[in-house]
Amino acid sequence: MSTLIPSLLSILLAALTSYILSIVVERNALRLGLVKAPNERSSHVIPTARGGGAGLALVGVVGCGLLALNDAPLLAVVSGLGAIIAVMGFIDDLRDVSVTIRLGVQAASVIVFVVSTALLIGDTGDAVTAYGIAILCLTSVAGIWWINAFNFMDGIDGIAASQAGLVLVGAALLWLYADSSAFETPVFGAMMTIAGGTGGLLLRNWPPAKIFMGDVGSTFLGFVLFAVVLITVTTDAIPMASWIILLSVFVTDSTITIMRRTCRGERPWHAHRRHAYQQLSRRWGHQTVTLLYASLTALWAFPLAVASLANPSSAVWLVLASYILLSGLAVWAGAGARDER
Repeated sequence: MSTLIPSLLSILLAALTSYILSIVVERNALRLGLVKAPNERSSHVIPTARGGGAGLALVGVVGCGLLALNDAPLLAVVSGLGAIIAVMGFIDDLRDVSVTIRLGVQAASVIVFVVSTALLIGDTGDAVTAYGIAILCLTSVAGIWWINAFNFMDGIDGIAASQAGLVLVGAALLWLYADSSAFETPVFGAMMTIAGGTGGLLLRNWPPAKIFMGDVGSTFLGFVLFAVVLITVTTDAIPMASWIILLSVFVTDSTITIMRRTCRGERPWHAHRRHAYQQLSRRWGHQTVTLLYASLTALWAFPLAVASLANPSSAVWLVLASYILLSGLAVWAGAGARDER
């Protein structure tokens, strides 16, 4: 109880800080140049301030930095690299940055984190073998892809913030299911602090959004989620299969969309609004689709992730089950289909 109460207070403080800072950004958005006209990727018609995720990023960076003092040096790396990615995202919110520069910063940050993880909590002997190097390269590519996939999934009110919060809370519950003392670890504290910050932002980002998360928030959250996955998998806290299922809603939509667009000869990095959630939002509205995606994560992905943790021998089949249903729903919704606008 003595550890739990401060943890709950830190979550509430993170939520309050993120909420207040989003208001500060909104009130200064026009002066800073954070209010721009909708573009070809937008699912909105009314200019709305972006950059609201700056407060969330600040909460996450500071929180991870402070928790790193509890003998968790890898959280210091998360804090520093997360700050770099958030700053690049904020600059992109202010003025569009070229794809080359953005990907360069993200790639460098991901590679540094992957190598740091291998050095600090991995098996450095295996890391220098051909197999180990291949794993490091594949992990880095996956991290870069995920950051951008998460960023592209932040296209309607509340969807990315709610998904990040649900995934972090779901992962925390999985960890507690496997180890009841998990909440005493600094990484668990970092997860809950960022989840709290995400909740604070969601109060302003829920449809109809008063402010958008912006690249500063979406790229930061994408990186943090990748970092948490890598840390918990490397330390055997949460198995990879459970993570693959827990993230399946966003992974399925983004993957099918990019595959169908690429097969038609389109450039994947070009702005668009072809994701399943964007197609559905034009029929049903933002709030309905955001609630649908939240429900799929909470009521479909999370129970299957728990089952995979409880029954490791069935993990592969549970992964397949989760993605088969979601893939069918994504195709039905029109993920990657031609834009009729």
